[in-house]
Amino acid sequence: MPPKKSSEYNKGYIPINRKFFDHLFWKEKRTFSKSEAWLDLIAGARFEESQATELIGGRLVSWTKGQLPVSLRYLSERWMWSKSKVDGFLKLLEGERMVIRKEVNGQTILTLCNYSAYNQKGQQKGHLTNSDLEDSDEQRDSKKEIDGTATGQRQDKTNKVNKEKDVGINANTHTPIDESMFKAFTGWIQNHAVNVSKMKEPFTIDQYLQLRKKIPDRGKVQDLLLKMHNWQPLLKKNNSAYLTILNWSKNDFNNSTLKAGKDKTVVL
Repeated sequence: MPPKKSSEYNKGYIPINRKFFDHLFWKEKRTFSKSEAWLDLIAGARFEESQATELIGGRLVSWTKGQLPVSLRYLSERWMWSKSKVDGFLKLLEGERMVIRKEVNGQTILTLCNYSAYNQKGQQKGHLTNSDLEDSDEQRDSKKEIDGTATGQRQDKTNKVNKEKDVGINANTHTPIDESMFKAFTGWIQNHAVNVSKMKEPFTIDQYLQLRKKIPDRGKVQDLLLKMHNWQPLLKKNNSAYLTILNWSKNDFNNSTLKAGKDKTVVL
């Protein structure tokens, strides 16, 4: 079956706001149908034009718009399918020229063909009218999707203060990929920088997503986490893993004398 032309997608569509995928109905534990699995891949693919780079399994892996890192194990657990069924489904998508599978540094990167056709500019303003699925105005959601962020701030007084302090980041939507990357991030900490995981305030997924924006260099993040782990007074003098790594990123810790005070908020 030949792939559809992009023009064919312009003839009509049902706009679905990205917040739909954070709703309890979608998150309900269940066996996915093939159509749900395909929609899940579309929702999980990177929306931003910029390249994302993450440390996965001890290796740096990069992907860009319309792509997402996947594993048979993760999709099997998420969709409640066997690994062989997941592999067969991905082969089916490849055969229909809907996706392209490629190994990068030992990680499978899935490229969704015609991804831009599913995410046209005209669609970004669409939203569900069901009040149970959409509780904010169109303008805010459009801005969130145009910016390509799943962690858009609510425009209320509390959130404004949090944003200024860079504490208590309010992420209302976490994509499956965000959750998968956060799991890999905390897993790496457990294996390589366990003292960081023992801090009174370990990383939250919201802080992790913000950290990716503030310190895009994954190698630097890894280096800072290792230095935090090896610094003996860490657990006595510092409480927040997130605020500590931001503070340390602004200082030169390559000399022999380390001076770490109380946790401070640092806006990079």
